[in-house]
Amino acid sequence: MIDTTSSFTATFIYLATQKGGYWLLTFASLSVMYCYGISDKSMLWKVMLINGLSGLTAITIQEIYQAKRLCCSTEKWAFLLFINEIFWIIHEITTVMYSLFKVEILLNQERKRMVRYMMFGLSILYTITRFILGYVRFEEDTLVGTRINQIQSYSYLIWLLADLLLLILLSYSIYLHMNSTHQKTWEMIVTLSYSSIPRLLIIMLTTLMIVFLCQSPGSLDSDVLRLAWAIKSGFPFILLLDIHITKDLLIQHTSSNPLQYHFGNKK
Repeated sequence: MIDTTSSFTATFIYLATQKGGYWLLTFASLSVMYCYGISDKSMLWKVMLINGLSGLTAITIQEIYQAKRLCCSTEKWAFLLFINEIFWIIHEITTVMYSLFKVEILLNQERKRMVRYMMFGLSILYTITRFILGYVRFEEDTLVGTRINQIQSYSYLIWLLADLLLLILLSYSIYLHMNSTHQKTWEMIVTLSYSSIPRLLIIMLTTLMIVFLCQSPGSLDSDVLRLAWAIKSGFPFILLLDIHITKDLLIQHTSSNPLQYHFGNKK
């Protein structure tokens, strides 16, 4: 028993040190949790906290499975992969929720309702696809494979469409407010332009790389795909930077705006 435990621990540590994405997501998630602890704990920070906790849990379970499978090949631990999809689903949905909250700043009630319904529908599709992915991983007892990569590609294609929709809505809303003579509105537009648009573009380009490469059978050991996964592991850092860039200015200029609930200073 001691030998097995020691072997598992050594294998887990070895695998973790070989994967930059593991440490990047782990450190990013811990950073989010720390920042939440010293924040005003508003809605956006709660979304960030859930994003960090789910990401940390998911990547840890994934590495535990890998280590357990390598050092204890006679045991079946594939059920962890199916269960783990719950945490990946939460992690990905909260990333999109964060972007949705930022876009809603410039939308009227009718457009807010419309985009929320669309995001809800895409979230359902994504959840179904991820559970199919988890079942296939459980069935094949592995994390990667041609079939698994293709299903994963379809799941991220859904989020690519969601991010594209949010980018279009944000850009259109910014365009509509560009001629505003109100100083506070203008400053908010500028802030959202240099924070949210670059963030969405980075997320979309990374997701597009994953969607494209996961459809290619020869990309299982691709360095470009590894790079894309590593960049994706750093998404919590991008959200953390974004919330710090925009938080103070948006609180300052939305004294009568219901978005205060998202950004803090709840009345």
